[in-house]
Amino acid sequence: MSEELPAGQDSPEKEEGSSTLPSEKAPHYRMMYSNAVSMFKTAWDFRFDFGTLIGGSGTRPLGNEEQVSILMSPQHAKVFVLIALREIKLWEDRFGPIVLSPEMLKGFGLDSIDNEVVEDDTTTKSA
Repeated sequence: MSEELPAGQDSPEKEEGSSTLPSEKAPHYRMMYSNAVSMFKTAWDFRFDFGTLIGGSGTRPLGNEEQVSILMSPQHAKVFVLIALREIKLWEDRFGPIVLSPEMLKGFGLDSIDNEVVEDDTTTKSA
């Protein structure tokens, strides 16, 4: 038996900051855990390959077992990143900062975290 909620009240399963659009799961929907992602880009799209790290012990080298690829337009990819940044900030406000070590950042080719992705498109940069 499902409990009826007053109009406008979210169900208990709905997470803070999630979309207000009605949604339903497709028959082929599946949830997966990912601790590895690769990103590729062209002039027309971004591709995110999500997977799970495997190996790294004994004789098996560390690798990424790719599970799913998601393709997005550049505009959708940027909105995705902006929404993710907002949700991370809300999470950190509630639970505390997510600490990234310099070694971890260097492992992803980052010397530091910058906010270039959230700058206004009208901002001009000098070379």
